[in-house]
Amino acid sequence: LEGASLCFPSGLVLNTTNKFLSDKRVRLAMSLATNRQAHIQVAFGGHGVPALLFPADNEWGRPMADVLAMPGFDSAKKQQDIARAKQLMADAGYANGFDLTIWARVGGQTHQAMAEIFAGDFKQIGIRSKVDILDDQFIFDQMAKLAPEYMGRSGQFCQNSGDPEEVIGNYLITGAPRNWMGFEGIAMAVHDDPGLVQDIV
Repeated sequence: LEGASLCFPSGLVLNTTNKFLSDKRVRLAMSLATNRQAHIQVAFGGHGVPALLFPADNEWGRPMADVLAMPGFDSAKKQQDIARAKQLMADAGYANGFDLTIWARVGGQTHQAMAEIFAGDFKQIGIRSKVDILDDQFIFDQMAKLAPEYMGRSGQFCQNSGDPEEVIGNYLITGAPRNWMGFEGIAMAVHDDPGLVQDIV
C-alpha cells in the first residue's frame, strides 16, 4: 500500500526464514487474504492506493491497471481470493492454520492499526494472529538477526531517492542493512542481468 507516509510501501514485513513463512504458498495465501481497501480506509484514513514495491505510474512503478489486476488486489473478487487462499494453505499442509505473531511499534498508531487489520484478514484462512506492541529497539535488534521469535512486523520501506537500486541494496540482498525478510541471491542476479531490476519492481 502507498499511504500518506513519506515511507512506502506499507505492509507486513515477513521473516521468510520462519518454518511457516518460508513456503511461497503460505505467503501468497496471506497476500490474497489481505483486504487492501480496509487498510487504506482504517489505517490511513482513506489516503492511499494499492501499491507494489514502488508507487504505480511513476518511473519505476507498474501501471495502476496492472497493479489492480494482480491476485488479491481487486476487492470485488475478495471472496474468490479467500477461497483460493484456503486451498493454498491446505496444499502447503496448513489446512488448520498456524499461530502467527505480528509485531508493531510502540507509539506507531498506523503500524498498530495495520497489524490488527492483518490479524483479521488472516483469521479468514485459519491463521491465528497475535499482535504484540513492542519497543522499536527490541524489534529492530530481533529483525536484524532474523530471530526465531520474529515472524512479521507491520511497517514500511523507507527510501530517499526512489531508485530501485537503493531499495534492493538496503532491503533485498544478502547482508543488506535492512534485509529483514531473509532474502538471498537477488544482488548476484541483478549484477548478472541489470534488466532484472525492472522485473523485481
